[in-house]
Amino acid sequence: MLDFQDEINCSTGVKDLAAAVAWYEAQLGCMAFFKDEAKGWASLSTPIAGFTLGLAQVEKPNPQGGWTPTFGVNDLEAERGRLEAAGVKFDGPTIEIPHTAKFATFYDPDGNPLMLSQKLGSHRGS
Repeated sequence: MLDFQDEINCSTGVKDLAAAVAWYEAQLGCMAFFKDEAKGWASLSTPIAGFTLGLAQVEKPNPQGGWTPTFGVNDLEAERGRLEAAGVKFDGPTIEIPHTAKFATFYDPDGNPLMLSQKLGSHRGS
């Protein structure tokens, strides 16, 4: 078994590091705590303790496959509306599993998938 630290980091490729950092800060409330533009890397804290995002500047981002960072929110429809008003593209309608959860997939400017989730019913707060 691995000896884990109390942190999870997901990283993804982006075409323009500065633009991506600005988007993640403005749209998701992240904050860059490390940037090295010469090496094409930025580390961002998220509003969730122990969960950080890494952005790597690459020539051609490849958003196909892989893991999708999912952000739990209290009001998915309100957050979706705010993001859509800012021009963020969503992948279809919100999916709802009755009495369990709602999910909505959206994309950063490089096409990397991200997701919002909201617990419902008896699962909320657990």
